[in-house]
Amino acid sequence: MNKIYLVSAPQNIINAVKILSEYFPDCFSKVSKDAVSLTVTDQNSETCLMSWSQNQANIANGTITKQLRAIGELIAGNIPKNTNNYKVDSHFSTIGIMLDASRNGVMKPSEFKRWICALSLLGMNQIMLYTEDTYEIKGQDRFGYLRGRYTENELRDLDKFAKTFELEIVGCIQTLGHLEQIARWDDYKNLFDLGSTLLVGNEDTYKLIENMISSIKNSLSSSRIHIGMDEAWQLGRGKHLDLHGHRSHFDLFNEHLTKVTAICEKNGLQPMIWSDMFFTTASPTHTFYDVNAVFPDDVLSKIPKQTQLVYWDYYHNDKETYLRYIKRHREINHEPIMASGVWTWGQLWYNRKITEANVTACLDACIESGVKELFFTMWGDDGAYCDYDSSIAGLTFAAEKAYHTQTDDNNAANIFKIFTNGHDYYSDNIKLSDTLCENEFQPSVLLWDDLLLGIFMNEVKDENISILNGIKSRLKDTIRELNGKKYETTTGGDFECALSTAKLLLRKINLREKLVLAYDNKDTDMLQMVAFEALMAADLADTTENLWRRSWMRRNKPEGYEILQIRLAGISKRLREAAQRIEEFLNGEAENIPELENRPTKKQSNYYLWNQVASGSINI
Repeated sequence: MNKIYLVSAPQNIINAVKILSEYFPDCFSKVSKDAVSLTVTDQNSETCLMSWSQNQANIANGTITKQLRAIGELIAGNIPKNTNNYKVDSHFSTIGIMLDASRNGVMKPSEFKRWICALSLLGMNQIMLYTEDTYEIKGQDRFGYLRGRYTENELRDLDKFAKTFELEIVGCIQTLGHLEQIARWDDYKNLFDLGSTLLVGNEDTYKLIENMISSIKNSLSSSRIHIGMDEAWQLGRGKHLDLHGHRSHFDLFNEHLTKVTAICEKNGLQPMIWSDMFFTTASPTHTFYDVNAVFPDDVLSKIPKQTQLVYWDYYHNDKETYLRYIKRHREINHEPIMASGVWTWGQLWYNRKITEANVTACLDACIESGVKELFFTMWGDDGAYCDYDSSIAGLTFAAEKAYHTQTDDNNAANIFKIFTNGHDYYSDNIKLSDTLCENEFQPSVLLWDDLLLGIFMNEVKDENISILNGIKSRLKDTIRELNGKKYETTTGGDFECALSTAKLLLRKINLREKLVLAYDNKDTDMLQMVAFEALMAADLADTTENLWRRSWMRRNKPEGYEILQIRLAGISKRLREAAQRIEEFLNGEAENIPELENRPTKKQSNYYLWNQVASGSINI
């Protein structure tokens, strides 16, 4: 890794490097000795060129985004010495991320700024901030109540900070569906059609949306806004149906979109929406990825031309699917913005295998078809328990692909060192990803699965047994390899926390298997051992919770952690409960253990979420 000494540069680069040196001090020097002396000139063309030899480097031309990317590559050591006119250029005009601040975790402004710095060195120039209700609306104290919402002042400060790097923060909100968090409060109950979907055509609904959009306008300087409108399947099927009778799903959607678009325009904002509602409406099976979807001419004519469509697809690993749907968006006269994904949702650690396979296929299609705007979603479904910092490895990979088409693990590992204070933790990040993530079913569900109830483990039959055995084998190998290793930073992923989670996960899997075997065989000695080991596992759960708390409080506002604390404390308490129940059974105080007497023989679909396996009851 090289240290940079900035000799001269345009003022915007000087300002950016000054801030970067505060966040990544090991990458920059205040003296020229033992550092690469860097001169930056001009910013009047698209392509950035770098030359360097004998510890003297020059960056010429390119946008500030590309010049900062070039600085990142120079620090990482990915540009060979004695290189002339090394090209730093991207296939995209916009490369960004969507940061999910709605699924439990709201990143602290101080941590947000560190991420802005990291993204700038990766060569990214946009953050879409996904806030369903986690932003302030003046005079509405129940909007984002106890959810860690961003204040207008916090967003203005972040916006100003991001501008130093010419990085655009785009407000991404919801103006139709996905608003269940406010539907619980009396202030908003009359604004809902059914479930989490707003009541369209209602005057008070549009007053709320006016306030939403006005708040974003007052908080962020971007001229763009993402107004959501995805997955609103319940539109027109609840209160609206009672009041107005049945109406065309598309007509209701389009009338609402037209009204919200007008509100955006009144505020000087260009809206974009997720495109799935148009495709599902046109599909005979009402599914997004339906090749048989046909758009009637009257439908096409009513789609507002000024509204951009975002094609989201994180699920395919074949280039042809992306090419097909990019073409379909263009057939309805809209140039798509592409939303790929760095997989953080439902994962204990960023999922490398799915991310790399799907991002590669997606970007290959985008490059081939000439799509110019791209961002990577980082959702937090099921409680935002994924270690977000682990995903910086995925973003490093994605940025490599966006800038160089071909990816190089060595280059990605070198850039990753920037974010871990020079430590070579990239291979450990990858190992933890391959250990804590499984594409067939998510190991996180094994963590949430109750030892006595075993709702998920009861479904592990047939082919899933080999998958489970593979997970156990990888857990053992990783724990053996990483155990006792000292990590000097929690950036790039909290490795100590992940290792403790891996130990707890392996212990819980083994305990369930031993418990069932011992109970079925009436092996009292083994049952006694399970009871003892359950108490030891409970202590490990307590230790793991403390590490999760450290990781969370460093990265996020405190609101939301109560969800994970309840879950992890629940694991500990339920392990102790299992030990007590076993002792009561062995002592003759109970005839049996009822939960172990009730196991289905027929397999059903796997479960993935905490609330699907924490109890036999739901929504109590």
